[in-house]
Amino acid sequence: MRPNVKAKLAPYLTAGAIALPLLLGLAGVYLQAVQMGEIARQLAAADLGGGAELRAQLLSQALAARQRLFLVAGFSVLVSLAAAVFVGRRFYQGAQRSIAVLAARLEAIVRGEYSGHPVDDQWFSPVQPQGPLEEALEKLADLYTGLTEKIYQRTEELNHRTKQAETLYQGGRALSSSLTLNEILDLILAHLGRMIPNDRAALLLRQGDGLVIAASRGFPESARPSDISVSIKSGDVFDEICRTRQPLSIADITQRRDWQNVSGLKPARCWVGFPLISSGEVIGMLSLVRETSVAFSQDEITQAATFAGQAAYGIQNARLLEQVTHFNQELEDQVNRRTEELASALAQLERLDRTKSNFIHIASHELRTPLTVISGYNQILMSHPVILKDEQLHKVTAGIQTGSTRLHEIVNSMLELAKIESQVLQLNPMPLSLANVLRELLPRFAHVLEDRQLSLTVNDLSVLPVIEADTEGIQKVFNNLIGNAIKYTPDGGSIVISGRNVPPERDFPDGAVRIEISDSGIGIDPSSIELIFTRFYQTGEVALHSSSSTKFKGGGPGLGLTVARGIVEMHRGKLWGESPGYDEQKCPGSNFYILLPQRQRPATRELLKKTGRLSDDYAS
Repeated sequence: MRPNVKAKLAPYLTAGAIALPLLLGLAGVYLQAVQMGEIARQLAAADLGGGAELRAQLLSQALAARQRLFLVAGFSVLVSLAAAVFVGRRFYQGAQRSIAVLAARLEAIVRGEYSGHPVDDQWFSPVQPQGPLEEALEKLADLYTGLTEKIYQRTEELNHRTKQAETLYQGGRALSSSLTLNEILDLILAHLGRMIPNDRAALLLRQGDGLVIAASRGFPESARPSDISVSIKSGDVFDEICRTRQPLSIADITQRRDWQNVSGLKPARCWVGFPLISSGEVIGMLSLVRETSVAFSQDEITQAATFAGQAAYGIQNARLLEQVTHFNQELEDQVNRRTEELASALAQLERLDRTKSNFIHIASHELRTPLTVISGYNQILMSHPVILKDEQLHKVTAGIQTGSTRLHEIVNSMLELAKIESQVLQLNPMPLSLANVLRELLPRFAHVLEDRQLSLTVNDLSVLPVIEADTEGIQKVFNNLIGNAIKYTPDGGSIVISGRNVPPERDFPDGAVRIEISDSGIGIDPSSIELIFTRFYQTGEVALHSSSSTKFKGGGPGLGLTVARGIVEMHRGKLWGESPGYDEQKCPGSNFYILLPQRQRPATRELLKKTGRLSDDYAS
């Protein structure tokens, strides 16, 4: 019997099992009641006076009927109770089995098991879920099967898209690397083949009025794709791609009349082309061919179109890289050539410089001897009685002496410069007071200051500490700087010399002194502020200079500032100039600064101590 039939008959069978004993009992009670009624009628009709025997017989019948009535009623009640207990137990057991089956089925559903056969023998179960549950399970099984198929399909699609995205990402990374143009072109087709299956692929670049195949895959060797060129015609596929700037897919190429077949190649059936756009211009096209009738899907076209954009940037970057590489190579070649030329020119300049230095050194030595002879003879002439009596001759000899003295100073400057440049100039550092140096030096300029009405003011330098320096060298430095200030300060101008103490710093750990020489002269062009320290440099028109070291804008060899800086730097000091500009009318003036260390190098101090020129107390 089927489970649903059992479920329908179970209530009727249960009611019958309980009601039947009660009905039988009621029937027995009824029969006994009828019998007792009959006895009662007999008693009513009988002559009770007939005797005791009749009464005893009727009483005995009544007692027997009552006893049978009790037995029937009790038996029926006991049977009904037993049936009720049996049925209740069956109900309890059936309910437990039904609940257990239901729980098991629900657990199976949770685990994803929608098939199975529930237990179908619960006759007396109040819970009968088999029919509705089986229907629900069948529906769930159908739903699960459909959902599983959809999930599988969706998973396959996602895996495919993930693979395409990974290929696209890897292709983008590869294209962004520094590769040559040919490497980039081959890489583009390799990644495109992994992204979209095809039988033949070509990368065409625009060249004039046509397209040339720059890279290819799937072409037979006999086709020689590098020699294939396709002309651009109005209305053809490339012209359409250029106009729309969108991919063009042709499901059946045989239906396209403007298709240009290339001899030696198997005819194409399906084709898709992608524009390569860089800087807003279509520079070429990606061409994919399938020899079967399987058309390219929209998803494949979308993925390839994205990759085509990256490919265009990769091609442009590779072209730029090749241009930069070519330019760098040309630049490197030019730099190498210029370097060789400069090295050759530098070697020549060094030879010329050595030649000039040698000339200065030789000329200074060779000129000093005749100058000494001329000066000696001239002094003899100046003391001759004839010369002393003749005023005109005395002026001539005096002029000769002045000229020879000036020439001797120039020769000495040239010799000092040669010694400085060859680093053979010997310094004799010892304790030195700059105030005393200036006090001894300034009387030399008294005559020219008075003649040109120049004022020279020296601020109090006695507060400056004693320094270690070469006295003769420092005198030459101040002599050149003061003479330079006098030469370029107009008559009636002023010159001020001041100084201050400089605390210890990195370049001067023992401290330093700074001397400033300011003038109200014509100034210096800022662009020439460093050039004035180069040897033989002259400001203004050299042809207009007068040959004098004290006249306004007087000429000279252009060695004074060079020698002064050289001596200062040999003391580990600094010498520089500053000026707002050159103006002979407004006379902005100029400032020259001398920075000298208080102590010379330890090796110099040790040398001075050994020679006894520097006491231990001062050296410490």
